[in-house]
Amino acid sequence: MDTGAEKLYIIEQIIRIKDEELIHAIKNILDFGLKYQPEAAPDDFWDKLSVKQKERLESAIQALDAGQGIPHDEVMATLRKRLQQ
Repeated sequence: MDTGAEKLYIIEQIIRIKDEELIHAIKNILDFGLKYQPEAAPDDFWDKLSVKQKERLESAIQALDAGQGIPHDEVMATLRKRLQQ
């Protein structure tokens, strides 16, 4: 079934619905789906990064996953100490 035929089928089925709760549930699904469909979604920052930036971020994520790096709390504590001096 092509997309146009599927849309017509859905419309025909919705017209037959008498249950208000089901209509409300379908409306919520449609509202959610339309809000997050690709043309309505905001630009992804990842797509705007250079290849080098993506490689460096992926490398950093792998290092963190391997247990390397300094926890955020420790970095913030160190910075607070430096700022107070």
